[in-house]
Amino acid sequence: MLIPVALAILVYVMALRYPFIYDDIGQVLKNPSIQSWQNLPQYFTHNVWSHLNAVSNYYRPLFLLWMLLNFSLFGTNPAGWHAASILLHAGATALVYLLARRDLKDNAAAGFCAAIFAVHPIHVECVTWISGVTEPLLAVLFLGCVLCYRRWLDGSDRRWYTASLVLCALALLSKETAVIIVPTLFFYEFYEMRARDAAPLQRMRYAAWALSPFAILTVVYLVVRSIVLKGFAPDIGSHVTKTTVLFTLPDALWFYLHKLVWPSSLSVFYPFAFVDKPGLANCVLPGLAVVGVCAGLWMWSRRQLEVLPACVWLFLPLLPPLIALGRFVPSDLVHDRYLYLPSIGFAMLVAMALRRIRFGSHTVAGIPVAQTAVLAGLVVGLSACTIAQSRYWSNGKLLYARGIEIAPHSLVALHQMAALMSQQKDYPASRKYLEQALEAYPDDYQTLISVGVLDIYQHDYNRALPLLLHATDVKTNTLDNRSQGTSQGTAYFYLGMAQMGAGQPTQAEESFRRAIKLLPRTPRMHYALAVVLEDEGRDEEAELEFLAELQVDPNSNAAEKLQALRKGSSPPSSSLDSDNDVWNRILGNAP
Repeated sequence: MLIPVALAILVYVMALRYPFIYDDIGQVLKNPSIQSWQNLPQYFTHNVWSHLNAVSNYYRPLFLLWMLLNFSLFGTNPAGWHAASILLHAGATALVYLLARRDLKDNAAAGFCAAIFAVHPIHVECVTWISGVTEPLLAVLFLGCVLCYRRWLDGSDRRWYTASLVLCALALLSKETAVIIVPTLFFYEFYEMRARDAAPLQRMRYAAWALSPFAILTVVYLVVRSIVLKGFAPDIGSHVTKTTVLFTLPDALWFYLHKLVWPSSLSVFYPFAFVDKPGLANCVLPGLAVVGVCAGLWMWSRRQLEVLPACVWLFLPLLPPLIALGRFVPSDLVHDRYLYLPSIGFAMLVAMALRRIRFGSHTVAGIPVAQTAVLAGLVVGLSACTIAQSRYWSNGKLLYARGIEIAPHSLVALHQMAALMSQQKDYPASRKYLEQALEAYPDDYQTLISVGVLDIYQHDYNRALPLLLHATDVKTNTLDNRSQGTSQGTAYFYLGMAQMGAGQPTQAEESFRRAIKLLPRTPRMHYALAVVLEDEGRDEEAELEFLAELQVDPNSNAAEKLQALRKGSSPPSSSLDSDNDVWNRILGNAP
């Protein structure tokens, strides 16, 4: 076990030098909720992204607690966060060894399995990316739950059962995938009882009794989750039909199986899309390939019973992301991180296959040299691939460039690269990536707003006007009413800014009023309208809007503006910035 654990650490040690990246910025650096233990209770009553006032499908209190612990220990030093993630992966590797030793009934095969799991490149996203730690965190709790339960099945003290139940609760609070704990334990109930030659009906009754507390716990979790998120699965993603999801499933499942077997060209962004019109390449052939794999595994299990638990670990954890496809954003359907748990089953299968190699008579520590040599070659190859793939996480530019290389039309990758270029003051490059996104998706409201915002910041108001005007008219079936209102309100807000810069105060006033109607509790909306009214000499109306702004945001600098307005010391319109810098007047910082 020590060698696989050491491999799990060594293969990722270079990540200690990597910075916060991608979602880490919002999850860690811009997340005040993880900076004080006083915020701990709200983790159980809010979604993961509530600190940004965002709608989210993620209810993960334990993940937020993990980040709170890390922030308490390491602050904003990414090296400490990375070290914690790597150690968590090493812990998962140790538990995989213990699980495989029980399931495969072969210490050597268990070591092989743990070594393959430790270095498999598909884990790069989960281990190298700080925000991807949800998978190793879930795996440690999930595996601990299963191992404790099976220890209790062996006839050990009931405290093992209690420990399993506690770990189940913690796993549910760490990530939604933990809902498959009950069917996993149900399998082991039958798998263990089968060896005792118990009658099927007896096994069924015993399993129902033993697992009822776990089932109740899962139901309670789902109810609480639905209350907190205001729905079982809020409509923040796509509204595709069930038929489309069904047509997409074979391609998605084949994508995941293929990545486990051949983990090359990895990326956090993939050119994977819904299958609206099933054809040979996107539905039939992937479906046949999946059926072929399943048939082969079934025949193998008839000869070797240990294949069954491996298949459970391979396929069962994939059910949540596959079932949830219809709720995902269309440009963000598949991810390597969903393969962290399934890779346990894959590693078991590979380990069993390696143990079947039988040529030559030489052994080392009782293991045939041929098996050791093949394993060594496989581990070296996987480790080299892991190290090579992890370098893309060393900085944002490399990560997003890789994403655009793999998925040239990925909106997320293009937007992230554009934002990064904007932060680096390379505005022409930023606009180039946004125009690339706009060319692929001319009606995408996020892209339209982003390009318009960039033009406003550069004082090119006339170029921004048609883009933002188009954004206000965009209706998309990928948004619910709340999100649609947010997008339109945001578009009207920036349209008003462009109209101010273009010398159209009447139109700007109308746009800001529409934005306020759609987003009445959003900061800067009333402030922007007050600036327009102040410019037109309508001081009393401006005063009312500054007061409204203070009700929305008591910390707003509207108080200073209000005080100046009441003293009559506010500068007249003619003395405003000569270049009419609307952005700085209203927002005061870079985009």
